Amino acid sequence: MKIYELHQDVSGRWFGYCEETKEYTPSFIKCKNLKKMLIWKGWGWK
Repeated sequence: MKIYELHQDVSGRWFGYCEETKEYTPSFIKCKNLKKMLIWKGWGWK
């Protein structure tokens, strides 16, 4: 299971970064939408 760290960029958009695979998620305006996408994919966050 991939674990993503959630971050917010300077424009206010949310994205995730996985240390293990060095991958980024697409950015989202709302953090809850990013979390929904991670749940849908079966991934987690911290």
